[in-house]
Amino acid sequence: MRGEDPKNEGLAPDVEGVELNEKQKKALGYLKRQGEIANRDNRELFGVVRDTAHRDLIDLLDKGLVEKRGVGRGTWYALTADEKSDE
Repeated sequence: MRGEDPKNEGLAPDVEGVELNEKQKKALGYLKRQGEIANRDNRELFGVVRDTAHRDLIDLLDKGLVEKRGVGRGTWYALTADEKSDE
């Protein structure tokens, strides 16, 4: 997580028309600041197990808010071009 304190992670602005849980909002905020997030970052940020972190990231992917990059252990997620332009 590049030395950031997860307690200081802010929420991303509401994404219009998309239902997100608090972890997903914080993950989007992290993405807006850091530019990328991996499953490991998500686990450390929220203290959840791998499957829970993965489910949240895949849900963001399915909702078109992030795009997946890399494969296997090297997989990471970035904001879609639409989300980047909303900054």
